[in-house]
Amino acid sequence: MVKIDCLIFGYRRLKVAPEDLSELTSIFIRSSVFSSISDDGTIIVRERDFNKIKDLLSGRIVYSYSEPLGLYGGWLKMPHKGALICSFIVSFIIVLLLSSVVWDVRVSGNEMLEASEIVHTLSDCGFGIGDFWIVKNRSVIVAEALSKNERIAWININRRGTVAYVRVIEREIEHITDEPERMGYSNILAREDCVIEEITVKRGTAVVKPGDVVQKGDLLIAGILPSEAGGGFCYAEGSVIGRVSDSLTVKIDRKYEKKIHVGREIHLVALNLFDFSINIFKKYGNLTNECDIIETEISYKHLDKYKLPFFLTVSYVPIFESEAAEYTDEEIIKLATDRLNLLTENKLADADLLRIRTSGEFTDLGYVIRSDTVFLTEVGENKGFSTN
Repeated sequence: MVKIDCLIFGYRRLKVAPEDLSELTSIFIRSSVFSSISDDGTIIVRERDFNKIKDLLSGRIVYSYSEPLGLYGGWLKMPHKGALICSFIVSFIIVLLLSSVVWDVRVSGNEMLEASEIVHTLSDCGFGIGDFWIVKNRSVIVAEALSKNERIAWININRRGTVAYVRVIEREIEHITDEPERMGYSNILAREDCVIEEITVKRGTAVVKPGDVVQKGDLLIAGILPSEAGGGFCYAEGSVIGRVSDSLTVKIDRKYEKKIHVGREIHLVALNLFDFSINIFKKYGNLTNECDIIETEISYKHLDKYKLPFFLTVSYVPIFESEAAEYTDEEIIKLATDRLNLLTENKLADADLLRIRTSGEFTDLGYVIRSDTVFLTEVGENKGFSTN
């Protein structure tokens, strides 16, 4: 049986005449040459001893030998060894370089901050997808990230393979509710016609009371301190709630121009690799103001897990054709109602609705809908003045 070291480092099989076997054994023992004899009389010797054996047996014993056997023998008989060695070295260098690149950045521990904001902060500090681990000092990057983003209290970057795992702890920011003291002088005037429902004065002197009817521009709170407070001018502060009556109207024509999407035209195809962008295709020429360029990013993942550091950007211009069309009764009513509801929501965003009445009618050109509302809202606005 061939020993394991012979299988790895190579061996040869020798054959001699049976009458020369004892002399051969004696020569090997005196010269400290390892050998073993198999059942069929074949002598197994190590490849590294073969040149020595040739010198010892030359002129003494007639023998025959085999080609190099074992792993080393297989390597010697393998063709194109130079190309194989070069390809192995190149593959090793490529694997070494690719394993040193940051392929993905994953953020955890964030609650209020968006992961994209943290990744952008690290990018501003010189760390992101496409960078080499070996040339980045993570301690310096962490310190710079903390100085650039005050909302981050602690951050740590760990490497697992080619992925950067970023762990953050957010800073608790106390919300300051006390507003700084206003400088200068001002009055509070009415910004709408209304009936005063409630008035609260922080600084200044009220010149109206609940139940008074005021018009836009009337004085509500004067920037004058009362005599018991020392008198003089001040920056008026307070809240004035008024009951306002208003109306909103929406008009829609029955005939309109309908645009039909018939296709799209490629405007740009670009390959983005790390921080570089290469234009593969671009259509030059001035576009009209009516053109909307739609941009799509196509990214790729390895094994549906790891995002590769390149993606395609495809921009195209949609193509439309116009044709004359008319709304049906149901369509025009629904469209007008939706627009009126949107206007009403915006109008009453900071108000309390008391009453609303809506009416609509068809006209020769289309449809008109009107909404009359009564609501409570803040009606005061500051208007500065000078003592000069």
